[in-house]
Amino acid sequence: MTRPQPSTFSDTMRQQHPQGMHGRALRSLLTIGLGLVMAACGDATGPAATGGITFDLTGLPSGASGEIRLTRGSTVKVLTAGSSLEGLDAGEWTLTASTITIDNVEYAPQPATQTVNIPARSVGSAKVVWTASSGAISLALSGLPAGVDGSVLVTGPSNFSSVATASTLLVKLKPGTYTVTGRDVRASAGAFRADPLSQTLNVVASAVSVSVTVAYGPAPATIEVAISGLPASSAPNVNLTAPSGDIVPVLSTTRISPAAPGRWRLAAANVQSGGFTYVASPTSRDTSVSQGDTLRFAVNYSVNTGALAVAVMGLPQGATGSVNISGPGGFARAVTATTTLTDLTPGTYTVTADSVVRNSVAWRAVPPTQQVTVSASIIAAPATIAYAAVTGTLVVSVSGVPNGAAGSVRVTGPYGFDRTVATTTVFSMIAAGPYTIAAAPIVAGAVPYDVVPATVNRAVAISGRDSLDMNYQNATGSLQVTVSGLPGGTNGALTLTGNSQTFNISASTTLQNLTPGTYTLTASSVTSGVSTYAGSPTTQMVTIARQVQGAVSVSYIIANGSIAVAITGLPVQATGSVTVTGPGAFSQVVTVTQTLTGLLPGTYTVVADSVVRSGFAYRPSPATQPATVTASVTAAPANVAYAAVSGTQGLQANLDDAENGMLNPLGINCLRLFPAAGRVVWGARTLRGDDQLGDEYKYVPVRRLALFIEESLYRGTKWVVFE
Repeated sequence: MTRPQPSTFSDTMRQQHPQGMHGRALRSLLTIGLGLVMAACGDATGPAATGGITFDLTGLPSGASGEIRLTRGSTVKVLTAGSSLEGLDAGEWTLTASTITIDNVEYAPQPATQTVNIPARSVGSAKVVWTASSGAISLALSGLPAGVDGSVLVTGPSNFSSVATASTLLVKLKPGTYTVTGRDVRASAGAFRADPLSQTLNVVASAVSVSVTVAYGPAPATIEVAISGLPASSAPNVNLTAPSGDIVPVLSTTRISPAAPGRWRLAAANVQSGGFTYVASPTSRDTSVSQGDTLRFAVNYSVNTGALAVAVMGLPQGATGSVNISGPGGFARAVTATTTLTDLTPGTYTVTADSVVRNSVAWRAVPPTQQVTVSASIIAAPATIAYAAVTGTLVVSVSGVPNGAAGSVRVTGPYGFDRTVATTTVFSMIAAGPYTIAAAPIVAGAVPYDVVPATVNRAVAISGRDSLDMNYQNATGSLQVTVSGLPGGTNGALTLTGNSQTFNISASTTLQNLTPGTYTLTASSVTSGVSTYAGSPTTQMVTIARQVQGAVSVSYIIANGSIAVAITGLPVQATGSVTVTGPGAFSQVVTVTQTLTGLLPGTYTVVADSVVRSGFAYRPSPATQPATVTASVTAAPANVAYAAVSGTQGLQANLDDAENGMLNPLGINCLRLFPAAGRVVWGARTLRGDDQLGDEYKYVPVRRLALFIEESLYRGTKWVVFE
C-alpha cells in the first residue's frame, strides 16, 4: 500500500470538513487521521481496519446535548457529548437519535434513525437536527377574590383535557387547536363568570408558549317571568323595573340573562283580549337577586267579564232588527243583527226588541222583552229574538196589453212600499193598509194604450187578500184625408204634424193610431207636366179625439202657365238670341225653339236680337213682342222668324279643291267657305312655303317644332356657361 502524503490527508480533511469547524472537532479529526496514517505504515496483515465519524448536531438550545446511539450487530456506541467517535469498525452502522425534553419542551430528531457508512482509515459524517415537537399554554386567571379557585377547562388534540384552578403553564402539548373554557365559580358575594366564556388557541411546536388570560368578574343574574292564563294570541301587560330604574316590558314568558343583580320590581295590569278583561295575579312584587342567581316571577291571568250572544232571526235578507240591551253600571247598547257583546260586567241584562219594517212589511219580535244573566266567563249567555211578518196579499191583474208590449202599473202603500209591474203580479206578505194602484200610458207599435180609470185605491187587511184588474185599451183616434184636383198619376204633397208626430200624405188615405190632440195639415204645391198645382186650403187645423175618426179634404188647382217660343229662319246649326222677361224678376235666354213652363200668370216681354252665321246676318221679326200667361195648361205663343239681311260682305270667290290645289304649292293659304265651318284659312304654309324655294321650313308645324327644339336647347344648356 502506498503511504499517503501528509499534503493529501490535509486536503482530504479540508474537503470533508469546511473551514469554521470547532477546535475540538478539528483536533479529533487530526488524531484519527494520524492513527490511520500510522496504521497504513504498519503491516498490511494486521487487525481489521477502523474509521471514525463526525456529527453535525443542531436545533437544541445552547448548552443542551442529545443522545446518539451507533449500533452494529451487538456493538453499541453512545454519544451524549462531543461531536465525533473513533475506532469504529469500518462498514454500515445504524444511527438512532432520541427525543429529549429541555425546559418542558420536547425536541424530536430528524431523522430519528439513519444508516451511516464508516470508511476504513477515514472519517465519515452524519447530521441530526432536533426541532421542537410540543408547545405550551401560559394560562393566567384574574378577577377572583382571594382564596377563591377558578375553574378553567382546557381541551385539545388526542382528547387532551385539563382543569386549572389558578394561573399555570401547560407544557408538552401536541400542536393543534385548544379550547379554553371558563366555568362559573361561587364566592361569598355570589357567582363569578369568566369573560370570555370560551377562547380558541392555536398551539404550535415551539419553545415559546401561547399566552391566554381568563378574566373573572361578577356573574350576571337571571330573571325568569312565567305568564299563564291568557289566550295564545294575547300579550300580557307586565313591566319589570331593573336595579338601574329602566323599565323592561314583558310580552310573554321571558328569561332575561344576563340581568343586573339587585332590586327588581314587577307590575302587572289587566289585559283586554277577544272582548274579555283578564285580571293579573299578583299585580306587583318587589324582591332582590344576587349575582349569578335566578329570580323567578309567576303571573297568572283570569277572566273577570262575561258575554251576551244575541241571535236575531226571522228577518228577510237585508233587513235589520231593532234590539236594545241594558245592564249593570248604566250599560246600554243597540243591536241590529246577530252579534256577541263581550267584556260585560257580570249581572242581569234586559233585552228589548222593537218591530221593524222591511220592503213595506212590518216584522214583530218574539219575545219583545227578556232577562239574561251574564257571568264571568268566555262562554256567552244566549238571548234569541225571533221576528215574524204581519202581512196580507194584493193581486194586481194587467190585461189588454198587445203582444210584445209591457204594461206599467205602479203600486204604492204603507212603509214606503213602491213597486212598478208590467204584468199580472201577486204581492204576498205585504204590510196591511191602504194601497194606490196607478197605470201609466204605454205605446205598442207606435200605438198608445191607457187604462180608464188610471188610478185605483185598495185596502189590504191583515192576513187578507184583495185583487183588481188594470185593463189597457187603445187610446188613439184616426183621420180620413181626401186629396182631389190633381191629374192622374200625380201625387199631392201634404204634411200632418202634431203631438210630436209627422205624417207625409201623397193621396187620399186614412191615418190610424193618432194620439188625441190638435194637428196641422199643410198642402204644398206640386208640378205635373208643365203645370204647378196649389192645394186649397194650404193650411188647416184638425182635432183628433180618442177612438174617433175625423175627416179632412184638400183640393188642388192649377197655379201657373207657359210660353211656347218658336225660332225659325236660321241656317242649320245656327242659334237665335231671344230673351224672355216677366213677373217675379223672371228672365231667361232662349236660343232654340222651347216651351218655358212654371211661369207665374202675367204679361211677359219676348226680345229677339240679330245673329251672324257664316258671314251672313240674320234679323228677327218681330224684334219685340208681348206674351200673356194665364193659369192654364195651354202655352202662350211667341214666334220669332229670322231672315238674312241683304248687302252682307262675304268672299268674292268661293274656291274649289282644284283651284286651291293650284295656289297652295305657291305658298298661298287660301280663304275658303265651307257649309258647316264657314270661312276658314285652308293651308299651313309659312312665308317660305313656295315649293320652288325648297325650304325645309315651308310648313308652319315644322317651323314651330324647330323653334321649340331650339329654345329648349338654349334654356336647357345655360348651366354649361359656368363649367
